[in-house]
Order: sequence, then C-alpha cells, then structure tokens
Amino acid sequence: MKRTPQQFKEPRYLTDKWFSVFTLGHDEPGIRNWLDDGEKNQGLAPGYTEHSVEYYINEWRYRGKLVPDTGADAAFGCSYTFGYGVSTCWAELIGAVNCGINGASNDQITRTAISYCKTFNPKNIYVLWSFKERREHVQESGLYKFRNLSNEAIKQELKNPTWISSYASLMNDQADEYNYQKNKILLESFCTTNNINLHQSTISTLPKETYPLARDSDHPGEEWHINMAGIICQ
Repeated sequence: MKRTPQQFKEPRYLTDKWFSVFTLGHDEPGIRNWLDDGEKNQGLAPGYTEHSVEYYINEWRYRGKLVPDTGADAAFGCSYTFGYGVSTCWAELIGAVNCGINGASNDQITRTAISYCKTFNPKNIYVLWSFKERREHVQESGLYKFRNLSNEAIKQELKNPTWISSYASLMNDQADEYNYQKNKILLESFCTTNNINLHQSTISTLPKETYPLARDSDHPGEEWHINMAGIICQ
C-alpha cells in the first residue's frame, strides 16, 4: 500500500503508539533559504550569502528529493544530519532518505528510526547520534522536546518548584550517558531482531572545527559532510 503524508502526524500531536507511528518532519514543504536568529544577529560565515544555501523540503516535511517509501534506506539524526547551513548533506551523498530533524534528541532519533522501520521496512538505516543532554518528554497531550531552562525560568522554578526543576536535575554527565546508551541499545536490538543493517556514528566522531564551518559559523560545513558520508557507511 502506498502511504501518503496525510496519513501521519507531527510528534506533538501523538498521544500514544510513539514507536509505531512514523511522524512528519517539522518544516514547511518547498524551497527555503531561511536564516536563524544566530545568523541574523552574528552575520554569515565568510563566503556565504543569504541565498547561497538552499533547502528543499519535501511533502513529508523532511529535507531532500528522496522521500519515505517502502524499502527505502533512511538517515536519522539532528541538524548535523539535516545539514543545517549547507546545500549538500551526508544523507544525500549516500542516497538515503534524510529524516534528520533540527534540534532532535537521541530519544527522538530512536523513536523516529524505529517507527520508520516498522512502516517502510528498509534494509539499511544510518544514524548519527546527537548531543547526549537532549531529551524528549512525554505528556498527556503528546511528545515534547525538553529544553534547558532560561535564566527567567530558573528564577520562577526557585520560587515555585515544579516537575521541570526535578527533570532538569537529571541533566548531568552520568544521566546523559545512560540516556544515550539506553537509546543505542534499544535501536541495535530492534535492528538485529528485524534483520536491518544499522550503520551508526556520533557527531563527536568527526570534530566539526577541523573543517570549514557552515553558513552560520556553528554547524559543520560541506567538507565535513563528505567525510561523514564515508565514515558512516563503513
């Protein structure tokens, strides 16, 4: 059966079956050249203009001309997989559907990868694990990314503590490592059970600073993506 984007939801609208329903991406379909606040305030990296980086967002609201489909290999990760600030990203170079989501946590990466595999039955998936301190939080109304507290939020929490301050206290090296390993083992076990080849690496494997950076002077540049494409296929 041919599946269409209209059959799927955004993560924040899910209330159950988080590992069974493949969700839509976050971005509006079409060709984009958007700048984030950092790029607007700090200026662009040398050699870049506002329109020198082009993003094509497909009807599934993910990046690239390749779209989720039965048997189609896919890549999962955060903005380092999406390819923020560059026109060519590693997922495109290896011919995989790019399911990278800007700001994704390892929780979200694992959930999205498993639900994709259940839906589309690929032979190979490629995962670039993100920053370990990121989390995805489950609420009755759906799934939400847990963000670091702002200074103002910290002041409010000190006056009237809620679950948020307790949750924030879990963000330490040991808890972050545990959360990462938990997701990694879960995905490895799932892929082994379902005869899916899992190719994986982490964003720390290839230090971005050793290459020219992307347009925002923060994300890795295109040379980094070329080298990551070779590493993650090994």
